[in-house]
Amino acid sequence: MNSKKIALTIIFLWLSACAGPKIARVEPPAVMPPPREIENVQVALVLGGGGAKGIAHLGVLEVLERHNIPLDLIVGTSAGSVVGAMYADYRDSKLLFDNLIKLQKWDLLDFSFLDTLYFFSDLRAPIQGYYMEDFVIKNLTVHNMEDLSIPFVAVATDLENESAFSISSGPIATAVHASSAIPPFFRPVQAYGKLLVDGGVIEPVPVFSALKYNPKMIIAVDISTSGREYVKPNMWDVTLRSMYISYYKLSQWQSHQADILIHPDCTGVGLFDDEHKQHLYNLGRNAAEKLIPEIVAKMKEKGISTKNVIM
Repeated sequence: MNSKKIALTIIFLWLSACAGPKIARVEPPAVMPPPREIENVQVALVLGGGGAKGIAHLGVLEVLERHNIPLDLIVGTSAGSVVGAMYADYRDSKLLFDNLIKLQKWDLLDFSFLDTLYFFSDLRAPIQGYYMEDFVIKNLTVHNMEDLSIPFVAVATDLENESAFSISSGPIATAVHASSAIPPFFRPVQAYGKLLVDGGVIEPVPVFSALKYNPKMIIAVDISTSGREYVKPNMWDVTLRSMYISYYKLSQWQSHQADILIHPDCTGVGLFDDEHKQHLYNLGRNAAEKLIPEIVAKMKEKGISTKNVIM
């Protein structure tokens, strides 16, 4: 990071410290509302986490839509929950692309210098997550998970029970926020009597959560990387590399449980990197296009109708 970027970051943090307290736009119900019935799932799409690399999901969705691959369920973690919720609402990859391709990290990251000062004494963190909630509320046509056009499940991590926590009902903004609350950057989400953080802690590619709905076929999109690009002679980069390796290995193991694995090579893109959107989109699109014949063959093998698929 050069001196100009450092100066801009310092100014931004100072301004955030001077701003008034941020307030969540959504108050989650004390008890999760009854979930919608999700039955007879033929094809489930699983979207993994990866921060800014989530733009690659857009390219995958564009290809699946163009070939008319049916999607009966979408399950997403972290960045996959943001993209998944929006596509489950729109069912339109072009509209999704238009809404996300110009998005900048400062549109979602509400840094608070004051909250950062309480990092070691309270459940506060540099990023509150309320900008993310606000973005979801403003850019979706419905507000509750059960009202989405395609059944959608956001996966978070329940810290107390050390398990994945699937959210398929209630406010979409709360679900996406909880699924994307990456520690230690984001403040945890207290909802439904639980303390929730990013789903990637336990299910970076939530195939196992999708399996609960007994789909005939699972297509998983893994956008994780091993973090090789972060090897530098300082402890921050060593720490990042260590985290990436753990995340990457867990992602590999989970994603290979799917029937079809789409894994764009997103090497070189950081968690909050804004500079490679079109490249990431193309990576996702190209990776998905190569696997269309395999997807169609697997659909036939599983007894899933392909009469509407466009080759």
